Amino acid sequence: MRSTTLLLECLHRAGMRDIVTIEPATGGVAALAGTATRRDAPSVFAKAFAEPPADDVFVAEAEGRPA
Repeated sequence: MRSTTLLLECLHRAGMRDIVTIEPATGGVAALAGTATRRDAPSVFAKAFAEPPADDVFVAEAEGRPA
């Protein structure tokens, strides 16, 4: 599955149905990432895993600690 397809599906599940385009981000190690342009709202940066990891790495990342 292409990264933009996975990100779009995740954003739709989160209730964002106004996505116009997704520009993939490069340089990531584990997660797929990209900037999603929305129709009538600010763009968002989204990250997702094709296979969810056992730990909540996004919480660890937000707290500035290793996953």
